Amino acid sequence: MSIHRFGLLVVVFAIVAMVGGCAINKPASLFATGAESRLGSDNYEVIAPSVTGTSRGFNLFGFIPLLSANATDAMDEAYSKIPDVKGGSVALVDKVEERSTTYLLLFSFPRVKVRATAIRFRSSMAHANTNTAPPSFVQQELTE
Repeated sequence: MSIHRFGLLVVVFAIVAMVGGCAINKPASLFATGAESRLGSDNYEVIAPSVTGTSRGFNLFGFIPLLSANATDAMDEAYSKIPDVKGGSVALVDKVEERSTTYLLLFSFPRVKVRATAIRFRSSMAHANTNTAPPSFVQQELTE
C-alpha cells in the first residue's frame, strides 16, 4: 500500500469517526408545557412519595450513540408507575434527574434516572373559598 493511499485512508477514517460520533442532546429544561399551578396544603394529596423511572442507552467506543438514554422515556416510565386514582389531575412534583454513564473498554452505558413525588389535585369545587381572582392585567382586559 502506498503512502498516498494510506494517508487518504487515515483522513477518510478520521472524518467518518468525527461525523459518526456527533449527537445533540437537548436538555429537558428547554421543553415546557406552560402549565402552572400553585401548591397549597389543601389543594393536593400525595399518592406516591417516590416514583422512579429509568432510561438506558448504549454508546459504541464511548462516544458513538447507538441507543440514547433520555429523560422523556424515564418520565414515561415514572408516570406508568403511578397508582390509578379516580378524580382530579395527577402530576409529578419535586423531580430529580440523575445522569450517569458507565464506561468500559469499547463501549459505555449512559443512564437517566428520574425520581419524583406523585400528587393528585383535589377538585376545585371543594375549595371554592380560595382566592382565584385573575391577575390585574387580565381584569383590565375584561373590563375594557
